[in-house]
Amino acid sequence: MSVPRHELEFISKVGRLDRDEALTLLQKHSGNREAVFSELMARLKKR
Repeated sequence: MSVPRHELEFISKVGRLDRDEALTLLQKHSGNREAVFSELMARLKKR
């Protein structure tokens, strides 16, 4: 899967994830950015 560097960095920053965690999350959602951000927002609400 090819993810632009800036998107990966943004996902990492928003989700407070390291690079590998961000890639795993993207793979889990088959690259669907909307699903990734939905999961990140749900995680943030639980904190």
